[in-house]
Amino acid sequence: FPSHDTANGLIAWCVMHIPADTSDNNKEASTQIFIHCDAVHSEIILPITSHDISFRDLISHRLNDSLSEQVKYVSFAWGDLHFFQNTPRWEDLTAINALRAAIGVDSTALHVTPLMYEPDASQNISCRVSAENFRRLASFIEAYISRQDDEAEFVHGLHYGENDLFIVSKGIYSMFYNCNSWVNDALHYAGCPASVWTIFPAGIVEQYPKQNQ
Repeated sequence: FPSHDTANGLIAWCVMHIPADTSDNNKEASTQIFIHCDAVHSEIILPITSHDISFRDLISHRLNDSLSEQVKYVSFAWGDLHFFQNTPRWEDLTAINALRAAIGVDSTALHVTPLMYEPDASQNISCRVSAENFRRLASFIEAYISRQDDEAEFVHGLHYGENDLFIVSKGIYSMFYNCNSWVNDALHYAGCPASVWTIFPAGIVEQYPKQNQ
C-alpha cells in the first residue's frame, strides 16, 4: 500500500488537474491580466489602474510621484513572511526555512512589484476579465492587506530590487495553501480558468493549454 505521503501527493496531483467552473464569467472582458509561473512559484500581474480601480496608493510608499506615473502594471505574490525575509533567491533556501513555511508558524506578506512595461505575453499566461470581475479580483487582494488606521502595513527595510515592497498580509501559509493556491484563488475571483485547488504552478498552467504550447 502507498504511504500517507504518497497518497496525499497523488490526491494533490489529481485535484490540480480538475478545472473549476468559471465558464461565461468574462463575456464582456475588457482588461487583460497576466499570470507568471516558474517551476515552483506563481504571481499575478494587473494593470496599475483599470476602470475605477487603482493600486497607485500601494506603490507610492516606495516610488515618488514621477516614477509612480511611469508604472503600467503591478505584480502581486503572496507568501510566508519569514521565507520572504530569508530566501530572496532560491539558492538561499534552507531546509529550516522550507519547514517553517510548510507548517505555517509565521506571518504572511504580499510582495508587490511595480512594472514600467507590459508583461511579455510569450513569458506569461494571460486572461481577459470584465470590469465587474476586475473589481472582484481587486477586492480579493485588498482582503489580504493588513491595515492600521486604514493605512497598509508595510514591511520596512525588506525589498529585493529598487522599486518592490512588501506588505504585511492576512492568511496562513502552509503546505496545503501556498503562493500558487493564492494565485489560483485570485483567478477564481477574476472568473479566469483555474483549478479546483492546487499547490503547484502546473495546476494553473494546465488550465491554459492554448498558451502552454
